[in-house]
Amino acid sequence: MRCFKVLLIFSIVLTIAANCVKIDEIKQAELKTKAALDKLYQAVERRDLKGISELYLDKPFTMMVSPFREEVLYGPKEIQQEWAAKLRQVEKVKIFRGKETIRVSQDLKTCWVTATHRVDIKTSQGERSVNVMFSAVLEKHGPAWFFVLTHFSFSDLKVKAAKPSKPEASAAPANKAEEEAIQPKAAPLDATIQDTTKIERKEPATSDTTNSKARKSNSNYSF
Repeated sequence: MRCFKVLLIFSIVLTIAANCVKIDEIKQAELKTKAALDKLYQAVERRDLKGISELYLDKPFTMMVSPFREEVLYGPKEIQQEWAAKLRQVEKVKIFRGKETIRVSQDLKTCWVTATHRVDIKTSQGERSVNVMFSAVLEKHGPAWFFVLTHFSFSDLKVKAAKPSKPEASAAPANKAEEEAIQPKAAPLDATIQDTTKIERKEPATSDTTNSKARKSNSNYSF
């Protein structure tokens, strides 16, 4: 019985020690991921294309989802070209980090990141501040962590349809004289009959004219 108790205590101690090691390894993975995020944000603020590119895993399956792009970018070459195009459009970038969530896989080789940041951007057209939704996947290769997926989206750049304005109700006439002044006076019957002979009839617009007007109207909403 005494031997059984010793074995039980020994197994519990080993389990606790293993859990402590696991927790420490998870903490180290989170710290390494935060360090990779720090390098990415600092390189973006410096507009350092080389520094940004070095943080992505040099594999063809590495992906990037960029704002205002419908397709997913694959591989270091496409990702580097996209970053180069974005950095050429801005003169200054400042990132104000918000809440970040980091999750570590059981094998301690993959981390998932979700975050919301405020970014101040200065371009040749002026300055603006946007809220950026950011998500990423990082993988451990050797002692270093690399991005295998980054996804950026602007949460506050939404096109809102304009609401039709409601016609304002006209004020009621104060008295009978004002009411008579507002209402149009009917023309004499003889004058009305004579005027109808002078009305020019206009032919309805042809389909070509209608289509050209429609095309002209639609062109005002093209992007």
